[in-house]
Amino acid sequence: MPDLMMPYGPFDFDEETIDREVEDNRIGNYALGYKRESDGGFVPKYVGRSDTDLKKELKAKLPTKSSTRQKFMFGYAGDRKEAFEKECKNYHDFRHQLENDIHPRRPDGTDYRCPVKDCKELQ
Repeated sequence: MPDLMMPYGPFDFDEETIDREVEDNRIGNYALGYKRESDGGFVPKYVGRSDTDLKKELKAKLPTKSSTRQKFMFGYAGDRKEAFEKECKNYHDFRHQLENDIHPRRPDGTDYRCPVKDCKELQ
């Protein structure tokens, strides 16, 4: 089974929890989803990243909260490339169930390639 590689969460997807759990000005990745009733497992429905401030990015996504986006998980990244590559892997691993419409975009000013073998979208 694929792994989101996000050590924090799942947490309630609300401003108070984001403020409490996520550090300011950190690069990182996140997943929005819900907990499965049968076993309590986290079901990712949207994956994303921030190249500058994960807390700010999560707060910007609050208007998208829905029945399938009640919880969030996250992890920090060492740099923009690491965050981009993790987002690509998560997108490909969970694509069949995600609400993401398009492949993750490259960070501005870079020519990074998707690390997933056989990806035809960003080569």
